[in-house]
Amino acid sequence: MRKISEQEIKFAENFIKTGGNIAQAAILAGYSKKNASSSGNRVSRYPRVQAKIKELQTQIKENEGYSKPKMIRELEELIAKANSGAYPNYAAVLKAKEMLCKILGYFAPDTQVNNFVGSFVELKKEVQKGEDFEQ
Repeated sequence: MRKISEQEIKFAENFIKTGGNIAQAAILAGYSKKNASSSGNRVSRYPRVQAKIKELQTQIKENEGYSKPKMIRELEELIAKANSGAYPNYAAVLKAKEMLCKILGYFAPDTQVNNFVGSFVELKKEVQKGEDFEQ
């Protein structure tokens, strides 16, 4: 396997910093603005780049004391708080659910669309429990 280049390392670092924005990470790593999206998509699929991203994520988790179970637990607590009361905060619930989906890997590039669609339908049902949006 080919060794990871400096530009690919910069891409991986910026991918983390931008919260997974492939095009922005590519631009910050020095790829052309015109083709940033396609370059970023291509580079993000390289096994050496994926390995670097995972390595960086692991370092961040270790340094910050975060773990997947801890983050999931905290998001579930936020969802419960946002759903409580007479007027649930649907925006907060949806944002927390989106973050949960990201943590669980539903938005990963290699995830099958069917898994996401099924999860989205379940998510929508959970949010609409008790009240419809069209009142």
